[in-house]
This record gives sequence, C-alpha cells and structure tokens, in this order.
Amino acid sequence: MGTNISLWSAYDRLGIKNRIVMPPMSRHSTIDHGCPSQELADYYIRRARAGVGLIIIEAASIDDNVSLSYVGGLQFHNKTHVEAWRPIVKELQEAGAKVIIQLYHAGRLTNSEIAGTCAIAPSPLRHFPQKSHLIKKDGDEYVHFQTRTKLDTPREMTIDDIDDVQKKFSISAQLTVEAGLDGIELHGAHGYLIHQFNSTVTNKREDEYGMAGLEFKFATELAAKCRQSISAEKILSYRLSLHMVDLPFARYSKEEMDIEALVKRLENHVDIFNCSEMKAGNPMFGADKSLSEEVRSCTQRSIITCGGIGSVAEAEKLLNSGSSDMIAYGRALLANSEYIKMLGTDNFSDFKEYNSRIHDAIIY
Repeated sequence: MGTNISLWSAYDRLGIKNRIVMPPMSRHSTIDHGCPSQELADYYIRRARAGVGLIIIEAASIDDNVSLSYVGGLQFHNKTHVEAWRPIVKELQEAGAKVIIQLYHAGRLTNSEIAGTCAIAPSPLRHFPQKSHLIKKDGDEYVHFQTRTKLDTPREMTIDDIDDVQKKFSISAQLTVEAGLDGIELHGAHGYLIHQFNSTVTNKREDEYGMAGLEFKFATELAAKCRQSISAEKILSYRLSLHMVDLPFARYSKEEMDIEALVKRLENHVDIFNCSEMKAGNPMFGADKSLSEEVRSCTQRSIITCGGIGSVAEAEKLLNSGSSDMIAYGRALLANSEYIKMLGTDNFSDFKEYNSRIHDAIIY
C-alpha cells in the first residue's frame, strides 16, 4: 500500500464508499425470537445516513438455543429473520453503506438459562474467572451479567455436534443472501466457539479437530462452507482477536494460537480479516507486532483495524503504515450516531464521551 491514504477515499476492492467501518456491538434489543426491534433498525439507519462505509450488524446466533449468549440477543437462522431484515438492509444500502452481518456461536460462554440446554465447546472446560462485559463477579462467584447465574461447564462436542454447527452456520449464511445483505462475518474472536477451537487454551481435543499440526480444521471447514453458501460475489469477513471475553490479557504465543498459520489456512475463503485489538496499533502482549501487523505480514487480504481509535490522525497513521485498509470506530459510534459527520466537518461540539453505564444500556 502507498502513503497518504485518506480515510474518506473509496475502498475499491470491495466497493465500499470509504474506509470507515461500524463494528459489531451487541445491543440486546430484539423482539419475536431474535428479530430486530424498530429501535435497533433505526440505530443502524442513523449511522448509515451519517456516512459509515461498511456496517457490520452485531453478532447474530445461528440457532435459538445453544449458540445464544445473551438474553435479547440477535438471531439469524430462519425465513422470519430474513423478512425482518430485508427492508432494513435495503434502507441501509440506499443510504450508501455496504452491510454484512456477524454470525456467531457462544460455545462455553453461555448457560442453560439462556440456551435452554447445556453449553457445548471443543473441550469440557469452564470459562476463566475473569470480569468482563459478559461476566460479572457476585461475591465469590463469576456470573452472567444478565441472568446473574453461573456459566455452564460445557459438554465436549461430538463429531455430530461439529457437523450440526457447521450446517447451521451454512444455512444462516445462505439466508443472508435472501435478505439482500452484502455478506457475512464469522465471529472467530473474543473467546466464542470458533475462537475456542483455535486456541490450545480452550481446545484440548486429540482428534482431527484438535490443535495438533495447526490445521485449524474447524475454522477452515467452516469458512469454506460459508463461502460456498454466499458465493464469490459476497463479502466474507473473519473477525479475530488475541484476547477473549474471559481472558482479556492473553499473551501471544504461537504454541497457543499461531495467527500466521490460521490466516494462511483461511485466506483462500476470506475477503477481510477484522482485527479486534485492545489498543489498535500497539504490540500484542508478548509480541513485537500489533495484531493487524501480524496479519498483514502473512496476507494481502483486506484488513479492518478496531480498538480504541480516537481520531482521524490516528486512523490515517494506521492506514499509511500499510497494516490496515479500513478503520472501525466502536465506542465513539455507539455514543454518537452522527460521529462520522463530526469527523468530516471536524466539529465535535456535540460529541458525547462513551460511558458504559449509559451507552451499554440504551441505543439511540
């Protein structure tokens, strides 16, 4: 990549009008079995009209039970969801945005109160005792932030379970085409199911879906099947991170999760690697490169960088470094629906600082 890349220039490879991305941020605002509320629809539409180039709709579960991790969480796995999203997607696209939806499975990061059944995961390992947006401490116990009950010790997935989950992802991916979406993102980050398969910390299996040989069999098969479901013309993004919901200060170790090997396995199926970092541009714990830099060192696929980016100057620096093609603004967009207009006019007189106690509970 060259120098003097503008945040506002079109990203021609994917037909996106600028390099500004709204990352997926769960709002827990649904009706009728995981369909979007009008409030949620309006939330996305306002940001599209303000000028976001690529909107990634928040994590949507691929079934109505074991893949769910939130009460009121978005779902996308049947015709009802297609019909609910089709007019919203059309309006977002008419505002000039490309729109994809993030598909996910909770793995061990759920409980039976939400899923209606025991959690499943690559290995029967309970979550790490660590506070986060999903896990709160109640006395001596770590509990789900909504149900205030413990997360399950998951059941180890059988080969049939793995096949079933991959089929569900594929079905959801195909349904996005019917809804008119521009593509999908696979949530391979933050310690959810796909990430759990990709780390020796959470995957202790000794069969072909284990970590021996760095085959990353589950993620690679899943990406291939979803690519087939949506066709080559649609966008397939893969979100990855070093940190997990329950392990925010993970140190980078090739023995635990070799990012280079993972990216090389996936790149034949993936258009975008969406890098979620604790602080964009900073080296990963235990490494001399940021996550985006590590990914760039082994692929020329498009890269989104996300994580505490606070200014146009910071964004332009990341773009000009060559490690990033697009920049995701999360918390600023959460708190300010007009944030992209503010960036364009350099007028921040109405800017609201993100406050988790306010902006994690309401949407506007």
